[in-house]
Amino acid sequence: MNGVDMVTVAKLLGHALVETTERYVHLSDRSVTDAADRVSNRIGAALAGRGAEHEGESEHADR
Repeated sequence: MNGVDMVTVAKLLGHALVETTERYVHLSDRSVTDAADRVSNRIGAALAGRGAEHEGESEHADR
């Protein structure tokens, strides 16, 4: 939850398998919601940027 990926945590703890670490790692609902918000904001920004660049163009103009 502090921005460290699961593989790194597993190595720090000496776990050979990430699955072992997963038994001990619990994500709060808030951290999952925050991650989903960050991803959806990034996708929205990308779509808005693409839409602004190609405004007025047909999606199939090259066909």
